[in-house]
Amino acid sequence: MIGIDVERLAPQLFAVVQQDDEDDWIAAWGMAFEDHAEVASTTGDLRMLTASPESALRYFDEGEDVRTSLVWVNPAQPRGSALL
Repeated sequence: MIGIDVERLAPQLFAVVQQDDEDDWIAAWGMAFEDHAEVASTTGDLRMLTASPESALRYFDEGEDVRTSLVWVNPAQPRGSALL
């Protein structure tokens, strides 16, 4: 039986964080896979699939008064072979 390194294959979790002069909040959660990202807003009214986590940020643009950034929940692990 061949084992699969589930930790190494797991998607990377990230947050889309927004900030204005008074507050900051999480606008969405996402999972980054090797070839795409899946993102869901915290309000529950938006789900999307994008080419990368960074490309999802434009959908949360709210103008000059709100800054939007990507924050990784856990720093990326080096990827290698997923077979044990």
